Amino acid sequence: MPGRRTGRSTKRKREAEESEQAAAADGVPKTKKSGAVLPGHRGDGNFYIGFVKVGQGDCIIVSTPAGKSILIDCGVEPRGKEIAKGTGKETQKQEDERLEKEHWKPIRDTLTSVLFLGGSKRIDHLILTHPDQDHHNLLSSILPHLQLTYTNKGRRSTADRAQNDLYRVGEVYHSTTISHKKWETRKTREWLQKCVPNRANVKEVTLVDTTRKFHPWGGAEGNIPANLLVASNSGTASALKILEEPNCKVYLLVSNLKDQGDYNRARSADDTHPPALTDNDTKEGFNRKSIVTLIEVFGKKIMLCADATIRTEEYLCRHFLHRITNLDLMQVPHHGSAVTSLNHPKFIETVKPKNVVICTGKEVTKDRLPGYQTIISYLSEQATGAGGKHKLFCWNNPQKDVAVPRAVMTKMGGHIRNPLPGFVGNYTTRQVGTGQAPANKALPPHAEFEVDRGLWTTGSNGTQRFMIDKDDRKLVRILS
Repeated sequence: MPGRRTGRSTKRKREAEESEQAAAADGVPKTKKSGAVLPGHRGDGNFYIGFVKVGQGDCIIVSTPAGKSILIDCGVEPRGKEIAKGTGKETQKQEDERLEKEHWKPIRDTLTSVLFLGGSKRIDHLILTHPDQDHHNLLSSILPHLQLTYTNKGRRSTADRAQNDLYRVGEVYHSTTISHKKWETRKTREWLQKCVPNRANVKEVTLVDTTRKFHPWGGAEGNIPANLLVASNSGTASALKILEEPNCKVYLLVSNLKDQGDYNRARSADDTHPPALTDNDTKEGFNRKSIVTLIEVFGKKIMLCADATIRTEEYLCRHFLHRITNLDLMQVPHHGSAVTSLNHPKFIETVKPKNVVICTGKEVTKDRLPGYQTIISYLSEQATGAGGKHKLFCWNNPQKDVAVPRAVMTKMGGHIRNPLPGFVGNYTTRQVGTGQAPANKALPPHAEFEVDRGLWTTGSNGTQRFMIDKDDRKLVRILS
């Protein structure tokens, strides 16, 4: 009998060791005895999402209840003040080491934390919403595919990393053809070549009204299979389902939206909206083409809008009204711009998000984001006390003549003239329009103020993490 117990003990020990080895292989921490997933880690049955502080840019990481990882964009505006400039006397090695320590490592630490990638180097789904560099130019730095070496003078040379040292990506969804030169910025296309084993899994997605197309990298364009499409409430558009688990579904609602639609509406009776709605997008319309992602998990709804514009908002309201109503968590379109995405008549009233995150830098004079008009409009739809007291930084953009809708002012308690007192700065209209600081280094009109609602910016409040518990199904903000 003692020998038999020893045999069973040895067997259990061997099974435990095999379980630990499996855990190390997939990056999901597990208990030594049973192999069960520990609470508070990717794959523990809960849902996690992180809006990563990168500066003036976007980077969102998701881990599903079943442990699948989704990365949505990873880039930064290089002219933001967060990316501090060196002395000009640094060697290439010194500059790389400084950037790694001050900027890249904190971002990588969030992505590879136990809530998200953990010890795994596999990203199941990568969504590149559009080719503006502040949405993808960090991939090759944060999840590198090259090994850097230096001469004794600090000059840099590069070589491919070993195959087992590469991050691997399963499926990639993007807007705008992969051959566009904008995807070359900071070696993004090269990174995709190295990190996606099957190039056919890199797909340009078009979801606009009745057009539903995949265009694989190096392949022929074709219709998206019908079993991956979900009909909209309008009946003339479809969403693309990219992931389905028992308690979690992930959809792409729109991608590659062109300049279309009837936006020349008559002025409303309460004079809250202009007679002509324009998104002020660039000539190529990359922002308008952004992929918008919807996650439905444990009965909650999360929408991630990238750089969507007013035209995108109009499309969503027209085709997906039933899916985007009363959101539990939302990423505000286009870094909180009050110029490209604020003035759609019903969008904010429709989505009515309980929790809002704006991915943006702080005190970045280029584009001056987020705009106070946007901040006020979203705050007006939220309950007081929902987010605890915290400070937000925002800009006023007088040269754009963007007004806060009167209905919003009423909801904010009648502060019609100046809902955010305390703006400082002395830019003229001409100076603000240039996006450059004048000689005296004064900033455009800006303010930092305290709120107690569920709205945060990554620039003011840092990386924001949220969890939906598998048992009580409540969405909570992770404070650590």
